[in-house]
Amino acid sequence: MLEERKLNPEVQTEVSNDVKKNYVIRQSIPYGYDLEEGQTVTIIVSTGKEQAEVPDVTGSKESKAKSSLSKKGFQIKTKEAYSDSVKEGLVIEQSPKGGKQADYGSTVTLTISKGAETKEVSVPSVIGKSLSEAKSILKEAGLSVGSASKEYSSRYEKGTIISQDPSKGTK
Repeated sequence: MLEERKLNPEVQTEVSNDVKKNYVIRQSIPYGYDLEEGQTVTIIVSTGKEQAEVPDVTGSKESKAKSSLSKKGFQIKTKEAYSDSVKEGLVIEQSPKGGKQADYGSTVTLTISKGAETKEVSVPSVIGKSLSEAKSILKEAGLSVGSASKEYSSRYEKGTIISQDPSKGTK
C-alpha cells in the first residue's frame, strides 16, 4: 500500500500483549499527513504476546513447581488425581508440557498426585472354609492372608478356618 503511493516503507517488529501478531501497532507518520514521494514511513508490526519457555516441573513437589512457574511469569491452576506411581504431593503432569513456549502470564495447569487410591472393602467371613478357599475368597475381595496358624477345635473339621482377624464386615 505504501509502495503504491510511492513511499518507502521500513518495517520493524515489536512484542505486544495488546495487538495481535502481524498487525500494525503504530507508524512513524500519523494517518492523513501529506508526504513527498520516496519519503520513509516506519511501521511497527506486532510479533504477538511475549513468550516464555514453560519449565518442566513434573515429579516436583507442588510448592517448588508453583514457585518455578511463578518466577517465569505464569499463572497456576491445580487439580488432583490418584496415582499408583507418583507419590502424594508431587506433580503427575502439566499442561502445557515443559519445554514448550507459552504466552507470558498464561496459565499452566498442574495435576498433583493424591497418592495411590485406597479402596475400602468389607472383610468377608472365611470361618469354616479351607485355607485355599479362604485365600481365594480374600483375593477376590482385594485382600490377602496375613498369617495363618494351626489350633485345635472340637467344633470344626481339621484344616478349616476357626477364627479370623479382622472379623467379617470390618472395613
